[in-house]
Amino acid sequence: MNNKNKIRQISSLGYELIIIGNIATSETARLARENEFELKLAFGDKLIDSAKNLDENDILEESLKLLNEFNDTLVFPLDKKGINEALWKFADQMHTGVMAYIDDMPILRESIEISDYYLINPYEMDSRGALLVASLDGRRIMQRFEKRGIKASIIGHSMKEKKVMIYGEGIKRTLIPPK
Repeated sequence: MNNKNKIRQISSLGYELIIIGNIATSETARLARENEFELKLAFGDKLIDSAKNLDENDILEESLKLLNEFNDTLVFPLDKKGINEALWKFADQMHTGVMAYIDDMPILRESIEISDYYLINPYEMDSRGALLVASLDGRRIMQRFEKRGIKASIIGHSMKEKKVMIYGEGIKRTLIPPK
């Protein structure tokens, strides 16, 4: 069943939002490969060699198969515009709001270091290979994925107020829609 049919069947309120995989890995890997020498001078071989090999696409197919076991899920693949855009896509498609917790978003140290170095917002970095999943029972999905050794993190929930809110470091702010 595709997302449009599920949207008609399931109320958008009460969803938990889960990220399967890690955000920003695609762009982190690309930047590490394209700027290897420069980044190794800044961070050393170990971190950059690790960053060059980040690829969430190897878990994508298995993740989609596992998600087929659940009837109450909506799947939003992350793309080159990152998690921020995916949250807005969910909110727009579901005609609901979102509360997301930045501290719960799965991001690797390599992505944090490289995004800081280039002054790039990691939440807007290419995250292809990771998935945003909406479910009425996010904990069950998270447990199923963890049993298979795949990273799954509950990062927020839907809400009645039709806006996307981000909470982190004690501050709640409204996320501006992507252009």
